[in-house]
Formats: sequence, structure tokens, C-alpha cells
Amino acid sequence: MFEEIKARQGATTPGTLPNPGAAGTGMLSRLGNSLGIAPPIATKYDKGTETCLTYMKDFKDKRVIMTGATGGIGAKVAKKLLKAGAKVVMLVQDVTKVDVALNIKSQAFLNGNKYAAISLNLKEPYQIEKKFREAITMLQGHVDCLILCHGAINNDSIFDTNMLEWDQMMNLNVRASFQLVSLSIPFLKLSKGCITILSSNAGKAPQPGSIIYSTSMAMVNMLIETTALEVAFFGIRVNGVAPGVTNTQARMKKDSIGLTEAQNRTFLLEAGIDVPLQNQLNQPSEVAKSILWLSSGDAAFITGEILTIDGGQSLTSNDYPDYLKVLAQSRGAGEGLGAQLIGKIQVKPVYNAQNFQ
Repeated sequence: MFEEIKARQGATTPGTLPNPGAAGTGMLSRLGNSLGIAPPIATKYDKGTETCLTYMKDFKDKRVIMTGATGGIGAKVAKKLLKAGAKVVMLVQDVTKVDVALNIKSQAFLNGNKYAAISLNLKEPYQIEKKFREAITMLQGHVDCLILCHGAINNDSIFDTNMLEWDQMMNLNVRASFQLVSLSIPFLKLSKGCITILSSNAGKAPQPGSIIYSTSMAMVNMLIETTALEVAFFGIRVNGVAPGVTNTQARMKKDSIGLTEAQNRTFLLEAGIDVPLQNQLNQPSEVAKSILWLSSGDAAFITGEILTIDGGQSLTSNDYPDYLKVLAQSRGAGEGLGAQLIGKIQVKPVYNAQNFQ
């Protein structure tokens, strides 16, 4: 049987695969020949052209409201939007960081230039509607796209998370996103626009040591999918991008499970070994391109999709056993809300079944 298949596909050098573009090899090539169709010719991509980025032309003169423009991924998105000729209003916590993040000179939006920055602390939900109204006014009531790239990463476990951290993370990652999406819907109905939200693969599978973050991202994913169904009738698309660990400056400096900055950097770089594709961490530019593609006309029939970009990492068992070991050594069960309660009521905790005997 093997020899028969080999004969049908054409002889090959041991250890190599048949050339799918070569005439007369393989069933697809023979089918193409029988139909008079020439086989595909492999061509090298010319980095000097933007053939693969034709969707960026869709953003010329489009009006966009976005968050997270001073972050690693958000800054890449904002730069590409501006380069493509979009008009962008950015809701950011610190407007003084916009020029640095985008590496461009500050310009006044109302003077015909392409972007404006509005100061907004997304952890303070009562500011959001007012600032969104300002953004809408700047865009003269017309919005084509809402792109949400804000969010914070939390490295606490169930052992040492407090309710203040929970509230702040949920306000930023979930409530702010829900509120901005809700506020934008009436305007996007008029433009038949789209919403694209930066999520995380942490929302698709449990990640020990980041319990609030993982929970919030799961909620964001459900926000994306449910909203997509509810607004599809109006021609509004809603999608998300879920990257794995991404090589941003903020992420590399983030203190993780009690490690020093240097130890955390080593830990994250070693985590790249667990990425099946090329054994490296995500790059912000790759994530940004996916966000923009989903926001463009090239994705006109895609909605409710959460695109995972992690090099296949979420398909593996990765390094969680080692992570849990470090987590247990650095924290343990004697911390967190429960430990505080035990201390207050002066009850000796029971840690194993033998204590019941």
C-alpha cells in the first residue's frame, strides 16, 4: 500500500516531501492538470510592499474611539491607524504619555489633525460616560469603530487576593469595557461599525496565580460573544483578540509571584520555550495587526470570534506545574481573606483530614 501511494504521488528523495507545486505530483496537481489549471507558483513576499496589509486602506478617514493607546499593544494599533489616515480619539489615563508612546508630535484634533487624547481613569466608572460624550463630540457624532486595548494584569492567587484588588480589576477590565460597548452601540448602529476588544488566552483556560485576571478575561470573552449576537441584526460586528504572554515593556517588568524584576524577566523568557511555534513570546505588532484586521472590511462576515494568538501555547500543558510549585512556596494557604478571618475569630485552621480524627 505504501509503495502504491508513493508511486501515485511521485518519487521523492528519502526524508523529503513532494513539491505540491510541481507538475504531475500528487492528486491535487493531477486534478489541476486534468482541468487545465496551472499549479500555484511559490513567490517570496516582498517586505517593501504592503500587499499583505491591504486592509489598512479601509481605515482612511474612519473615526475610531480607542483605549489603551499608551500600552505596548495599544500603541502599535494607534500608530497603524494614524498612518492609515484614521481619525482617532484616545481615552487614556495620562495624556502626557501619548506623544511618547506614539512617537509623534502632539497635535490638536479640532484643527483638522488626526488624533486627540482625553484623560480618563477607567477604574473610575462614573467618569466614563462624560468622557465618552467628549469623544463623540470631537468626532461630530460619527463612530466607525470602537477598539478597546486597556486592561491590567494581576498576579495574585486565591491565597492573597483582597476585595479592593478584585473591585479595581473588575472595574477596569470588565465594567469599563461593558460601559464603553453599551455607550457606543447607538452610534455604531448608524455606521454599521464594529467593536474589537483585546482579551487574553487567560480567559479561555485557567491560569494559576492570576485568578482575578483570568476571571475578568473570561467575562470579557462572554461580553464579546453575547454582544455579537445581540447587535448582529443592526450590522454591528463584535470580535476579540486573545494573546498569550506578550513581550511588552509593562509585562516584562511586572512583578510575578513574588519574584524580583530580573527573576520575572527570566521566568517569562523561559516561558517562551513552551510556545510550540518558534519557541518565543508574542510580539505586540502581531497582536495589533490581528486587532486591525478584525476591525477592517476584510473581516466583514466575522463576528463573535475571539482570535487566539499564542503560538499554540494554549493547546499545551505548558509550565503550570512549575508555576504552582513557585506559587505554593511563595504564598501558601496561610494568607488571603480566609487567613485574615481565622486570625480574627482565633480558630485554628484544619489543613488535612488527620486533624478531624
